[in-house]
Amino acid sequence: MSHLVTNTSELRRILALATEGIYVQPGPLQLLLPAGTYLPLDGMPIHVTAGVKVTMTSTGAGATLDAQNRSRALKVSNGSQLRLNRVHIAHGVAPSDE
Repeated sequence: MSHLVTNTSELRRILALATEGIYVQPGPLQLLLPAGTYLPLDGMPIHVTAGVKVTMTSTGAGATLDAQNRSRALKVSNGSQLRLNRVHIAHGVAPSDE
């Protein structure tokens, strides 16, 4: 089952629910971002944690996760996995304390 994601808060909500075990399914959590979707991250990276496996897929020219030069774009930890298909990562920066 794929979950349609059209904005940043929706993406964060779905990932938080997956981390809490709400979306339990065989295989990775499938997220569909429509072509041309632009998701500004507002200084907070997207977190994939707690062993969650996620596949984000877009179509056509793809979708964009934009860290806006304010943070990392993504943080994947604790045995989690993230696969991106036609999803572009833009303007991520590493924190100065790492």
